[in-house]
Amino acid sequence: AIEQGREEGRLVMQGLISRQLEGKLGAIPSEILEGIQQLSLDQLEALGVAMADFTTSVDLSNWLRDNQ
Repeated sequence: AIEQGREEGRLVMQGLISRQLEGKLGAIPSEILEGIQQLSLDQLEALGVAMADFTTSVDLSNWLRDNQ
């Protein structure tokens, strides 16, 4: 039950971060969205903090490359 709750939380956070990134950076390429889908809950939390500094999707791509 706890593990299921963590997974549900991860999916919610993943969706929220994806929408926030699209609002900030515009359309996100599908390969980048797939990379976001592979992140753990801890990685998603780190991305949520880091994305405040992103100005382009290149920043996001670089973060994913360095943090996966």
